[in-house]
Amino acid sequence: MALVMLPCDLPWWSSIQRHLTQAAKSADADELIDSMVKIHNMCNVGLEPDEAETSVDDVFSGLKHFLNNDLSDDERSGFFNFTLPCIAQRALDLKRFRPPSGLKFSLQQICDKEEFDRNFVASLLAHGFFSTFSKRTDKTHPTLQDFNFTNFFRYLSLKHQKCKLLSLFHYFNFLERSNIERKITFSRQVMNSSQWLTLDDWLNCKLPLCPLLIKRQGDINSIGMDHIIVCSTRNKIGSSVLSDGNSVESIQLMTCPEMLMMLLYVESLEDNEIFIAEGVLQVTKLTNPKGDSSVERISQPQLLTFCCLDPDDYREVPLLQYQQDSILRELNKTLLGFRQKCPSNGILPKRLSPIGESFSSTPEKESKKKSSKHSEDHMSADQKFIVLGSSGECLPVMRNHKSYSSCHSASSDTEFHSARTSFTDEEPEEDTVFRKYSCQLDRDDQRIIFAERLKEAMDQPEIAESEADSEDLRMRWI
Repeated sequence: MALVMLPCDLPWWSSIQRHLTQAAKSADADELIDSMVKIHNMCNVGLEPDEAETSVDDVFSGLKHFLNNDLSDDERSGFFNFTLPCIAQRALDLKRFRPPSGLKFSLQQICDKEEFDRNFVASLLAHGFFSTFSKRTDKTHPTLQDFNFTNFFRYLSLKHQKCKLLSLFHYFNFLERSNIERKITFSRQVMNSSQWLTLDDWLNCKLPLCPLLIKRQGDINSIGMDHIIVCSTRNKIGSSVLSDGNSVESIQLMTCPEMLMMLLYVESLEDNEIFIAEGVLQVTKLTNPKGDSSVERISQPQLLTFCCLDPDDYREVPLLQYQQDSILRELNKTLLGFRQKCPSNGILPKRLSPIGESFSSTPEKESKKKSSKHSEDHMSADQKFIVLGSSGECLPVMRNHKSYSSCHSASSDTEFHSARTSFTDEEPEEDTVFRKYSCQLDRDDQRIIFAERLKEAMDQPEIAESEADSEDLRMRWI
């Protein structure tokens, strides 16, 4: 079981407590920065010894300027007299709210569902603000993000960055004045090999589409507690939210600050994975992040549910989105995100810690060098498999692709395993749920049924009502 190293688990925790207590008593920016520099010098330790050190003055100069020049007298007084002591106290309470078994990493290819006390999440966010976590880089933690705010403070000259920080301050202010007992739930959903759908399965599916209602007016701020909000993320959830990010993803995470916790313990998503956050608090609305940004406090914050999906970016080569493997990836991710199906048993497979041991994510610099070559190879022909980086498992695009039909030959030297076939003699119980659909996958004239039904449903003026009711959500759209 891989655990996140929390500041309260470190041998210098007592020293961190002393500096946090001193920071809470700060009367101005100079005193606060002095305490934060001491914490930074103690905790900013990385696993890469050759990495160049950044000047401490550059790290906190943006925060110092923001506190001295961008806040009004009333706002500055409110920060030092109320907000800052609240953040510091939340950080000091970390050990009290820490789960007895610690904070486990959410590892790739492992379904998990964890409930967290809101006070524990707030304590982690407070430590992120004070930057007490060990330093992470793409080289030392290829599938994780850095959770410290040191890089965030460098961009406080940007208007949207100031709004993001004010949103975080308002979160701590609201939490101190309210009492929300509901816990926060985070879950990683994985479509394993026995559940994986190929394009054949999609084209031959006979199940009716779910009712669909399209509203042509409204925005992200008009949603309610009964909605599931799609958060379009990168494979590393959060992307540049803790640097200068002003994307929709970054704004969603900063207006719902509790979602930032995912950067601390969630490994990057693979092609058959999504991530769901339930019960997170939206405290602000941030408008026009790429222009004249402004932040508005929400008087009655709502508890929201987010479905984090990472669609591929096809801006460099738009035609890639029409390749078979690209279409299948997005279809299966969407189905996985909205079926909300939990694992049938509580037995979870084990894997090593993600600290420098996972090879599924390539550092961004190397990734850019390979992008052009990858695009050329991808454009040459449709891919036969979607390969998972963490395990090397190959998920087929077509169930009976002519290019690899010879793999089923008895004369083949290597045995071919379909992604829909178990490697063991005994089938998992969940496979019986899908066996009843096999009779629907043999007729060629069903391959266009899905597209025809979708077109018919979109032609309906209001809600497309289904005649049949199926309890199996595996093959349904929501």
